[in-house]
Amino acid sequence: MTDQYVKIENIGDTDWNDGQPGHPYTIPAGLEIIVPWHIMCMWLGDPEARDNGRDAARQEERSRLHLRYGVTSGVEGDDRPGWEDAMPKLIAKRINGEQLATVADDPTGLLTSAAAPILTEQDTSTKIAELERLLNELKGHTPTPAAVAQSELPPATTNDPTPNTTGQPPADTPTRGKAGARG
Repeated sequence: MTDQYVKIENIGDTDWNDGQPGHPYTIPAGLEIIVPWHIMCMWLGDPEARDNGRDAARQEERSRLHLRYGVTSGVEGDDRPGWEDAMPKLIAKRINGEQLATVADDPTGLLTSAAAPILTEQDTSTKIAELERLLNELKGHTPTPAAVAQSELPPATTNDPTPNTTGQPPADTPTRGKAGARG
C-alpha cells in the first residue's frame, strides 16, 4: 500500500453511497472526500495490482469489479464492452492531487503502470524540465567518499596497477633471501 488515505472525487451526476457495515460513505456529486486506501480499492480496484506471470492480481481485481457492479460482458481480454457504463463515476487521487490509475480506470494495466500517477502533458513537461535541471546540476560533480561508501554500487576500479612507492616488495610476492644466506 502506497498511501494510507486517498481522495475520491465523484464526477457523476448523482451522489455516491457505499461503504462497509458501520462505515457508510456518501460522496455528493461534484465533490471529493478522503477515504482509507482499502475503501478506494474496494470501489475502484487496487492501483498496485499487476499481472506478473502466475500472479494475476489485476485480472482478479477486474473479475471482482465485474461481480460487484454487474458487468456481464468483456470478462476476458478487453473489458470495455459494458465496463465504462457499469463503473462508478469516481476518480481516485493521492492526497497531493495526483490521479491514481485504478483497475476501474485501466482494467488491463496496459495504459499506465500500476500505482503510477496519471500526468497531464503540462505535468510531464514540468517533471522533465525538473529532471533535466537536476541532471545538469550533477554534471561534473564528484561524489564525496562518504556518498560513495553509502552507494550500492561497487567502487570504481582501474586496470592499472597501483605504483609501489614504499620501496618494499609487494605483500603478495615472496621475499628473496640475501646472497649467501641459508636458512
